[in-house]
Amino acid sequence: MPSKNCFFDSSLKAELLKAGLVDFDAFWNLERDWIEPPNHRRKGWSGVSRLELPDTNIPPLFVKRQENHNTRTLLHPLSGVPTYLREVQSIVAFRKHNIPTLTPVYYGERIEDGNHQAILITQALDDYQDMWSLCRAGNEQKTLLALKELAEATWLMHSKGLAHYCLYPNHVFVRFHENKPEVRMIDLEKARRDPLKSRMRLKDLDCFLRHAGEFGQTARQFFVDSYMAAGPVAQEKTLRARLEKRIIYQP
Repeated sequence: MPSKNCFFDSSLKAELLKAGLVDFDAFWNLERDWIEPPNHRRKGWSGVSRLELPDTNIPPLFVKRQENHNTRTLLHPLSGVPTYLREVQSIVAFRKHNIPTLTPVYYGERIEDGNHQAILITQALDDYQDMWSLCRAGNEQKTLLALKELAEATWLMHSKGLAHYCLYPNHVFVRFHENKPEVRMIDLEKARRDPLKSRMRLKDLDCFLRHAGEFGQTARQFFVDSYMAAGPVAQEKTLRARLEKRIIYQP
């Protein structure tokens, strides 16, 4: 469980401290050169900016800041908790089980003048591209290799009792090293543990297939086949039957 002021890498912490980024206030007051306009909902806002510090050993970072952008939980039914807290908890859980995701650098939160503020910093994925972009580049071999890698990572996630629950192609990033794909699952705000593996399998696989129309039927079938081949799947025939309409979907 991350604390309310937590660095995840001691070497990066030392470099950030040298750069004067010593605490929540320093990160919060960084220039807000948003990558895209901040998202306003849940009576609050959230936004992402990029941090590059030249002449240091600090890699490019994404700095995610939010205020009053909370999600209600059983333990906090009224005030809720920051969505970034849920995300960083999922990142930590995924990494514990070697499920490929982001590399966390810092998490912090505070109440300031009655406003619930949170910061999540992760390493940028500069040499990765999302699965949609890979598909649209037209390299079928690389697309199939990436789909197989994603299918195996998704099976591993489910085998550990974890579900993504927002598994869109643009929430999966991939890069190639010597023709071997490396995938990373991002946007884990909705990820959580689920005791019903049949439900998590159906919802995650159906979600990905539903948004993968551009990949083509052959690639969608290959993705499902690769998932089933990754390890034992209870009620495989039933699951395949329920995914069939997504596999044959024509955009």
